[in-house]
Amino acid sequence: MICIAHRLNTIGMNRYSYSTSQSADVGIKIAYYDRILVLDGGMVAEYDTVLGLFDKPSGSVFRSLCDEAGLTRGDIMRIRKDAGRD
Repeated sequence: MICIAHRLNTIGMNRYSYSTSQSADVGIKIAYYDRILVLDGGMVAEYDTVLGLFDKPSGSVFRSLCDEAGLTRGDIMRIRKDAGRD
């Protein structure tokens, strides 16, 4: 499956803490993806796993989007574990 989005809200990401709410109508689907490809100005800016980009030592565009959305590493780990992805 390929998902193309201009912002994380498009793919079910919004200011929402997975650890404090189990609302069925709000999901943080980005954590389910195997790989993330980020384009900037029509060029590939970064490509890696969700955690690979989130943990990138020099920072990443993806991490900055997660920070803006309030998504933490712990949230990603819990979501992936609950989905049987890790």
